[in-house]
Amino acid sequence: MVLTTEPWTTAQNDAAMERGPHKSAHNYQNFLQDEMADFVKKGFWMVLPYDKVKHVKDLRVSPPGVVPQNERRPRTIVDYSFSGVNQETIR
Repeated sequence: MVLTTEPWTTAQNDAAMERGPHKSAHNYQNFLQDEMADFVKKGFWMVLPYDKVKHVKDLRVSPPGVVPQNERRPRTIVDYSFSGVNQETIR
């Protein structure tokens, strides 16, 4: 992903953390917890406390979300539009 803006400040990432997840994550909380635990177990993801990674260069915090699917299980997403990352990305 190539971005058009300067790296986010700690204050911007703190604000994103304060805002929290997309509202869809609240609607599918149990699904999302199970999905994240499964992804960690399979080695796809690593979940770390924000206070341990907030110093990482070029960090941009984006909230988790869930997209309902017609006649299928929901789909976990990272919502880049909600956090503004989509608007900062070069197409």
